[in-house]
Amino acid sequence: AHGVALRPGSPRPIMKTRAAIMVHTNLPLRIMRRLCQDMILPRKAGRNPNWPINATNIRQESLQRMAGKTFDDFAYLVKHRTGRRHGRVSQVSIRLGQKISACPAWMLPTDKSLLPLQPHIAFPKPPKGPDGSLIYTPVPNRELPVINNTSPSLLKRRAYEETNGMDGKYLALHEFFSLQIGFNF
Repeated sequence: AHGVALRPGSPRPIMKTRAAIMVHTNLPLRIMRRLCQDMILPRKAGRNPNWPINATNIRQESLQRMAGKTFDDFAYLVKHRTGRRHGRVSQVSIRLGQKISACPAWMLPTDKSLLPLQPHIAFPKPPKGPDGSLIYTPVPNRELPVINNTSPSLLKRRAYEETNGMDGKYLALHEFFSLQIGFNF
């Protein structure tokens, strides 16, 4: 999404990706962003890089919402791991009323003896020998096709000048030019 459109008039969008950067902001600016998330809409702004954000309106609105408090009063908004901790699943289930902490039977894996047998196994394992090794006839390797190692320059058609004099008299370069101007040797 963050990129330069290579063909702007085309119906098929082809984008060339740009290098991404990470902006490390200071604490007051992060607090202002968190206070005015309803105006910034960070998910929409992150997915639409050309979507305009009016920074002056956000700055004014955040200062109004702070209403005389300091940045330290709002520091809880941006500190790491300040979200609500719910605890482990087992502790939550006990708090919700489940008194038995054992795993119910329907969550345990089914015993192999109780599973229905398959009528046909698609790829059965080969039988084992007395020493524990598998008994099977090895499949021979396919013979690889012989690759022609001739260089491609020898395979292409040669032009008339590259026939090494087989189709006529070889003319030196100065003889060629002298014939062009009408001088014969």
